[in-house]
Amino acid sequence: MPSLKSIIPTIFCLLLSFCTAAKADTTYTYTGKPFTTFRAPTACPPYCSIDGSFTVATALGDNLDSVDVNYTSFAFVEPTFTVTQANSHVTEFNVSTDATGAIDAWFIALSDSDNFFIIGTTYIPTDFFQQIDTIYDQSTSSNGYNLHDPGTWRMSSSNVPEPATGILLIAGLVGLAGLALKKSL
Repeated sequence: MPSLKSIIPTIFCLLLSFCTAAKADTTYTYTGKPFTTFRAPTACPPYCSIDGSFTVATALGDNLDSVDVNYTSFAFVEPTFTVTQANSHVTEFNVSTDATGAIDAWFIALSDSDNFFIIGTTYIPTDFFQQIDTIYDQSTSSNGYNLHDPGTWRMSSSNVPEPATGILLIAGLVGLAGLALKKSL
């Protein structure tokens, strides 16, 4: 039968592999639906839909009701250009979440020097439009949009090791090993 001294490293490695990880850098990715209506001179292409994502330091909470998003980065793309926090002016960026923390309502309005994006389930503040994705090109006074057919959100989180859990585990194992050695001597 193996001694406690010989199995402590194995136990340590097994326990270390089960350490928890802290969630960080949660990204919410939006997949827009194809535009169905166009105002001349635009058509699809170039303006076909809006896709994008934003990243937050920690996951959005449950049951949020139209809160401003404290994003760390974002990028929304239409096939001919991308709007990011580096080249945009944000006029609205808020979301609501359901009981699981998934985005179930949103309104995001962004613009760069020539273009204006809106994605949302409600046009704020008038509630005139419900469920709209639109892009407006100021240089050509054209736009494409869809109504009543919102896109979908998907959430992904990167996991990073949580140092405090590992340190606590190691300290506990060192203490147990010390007790075992003391008893065996």
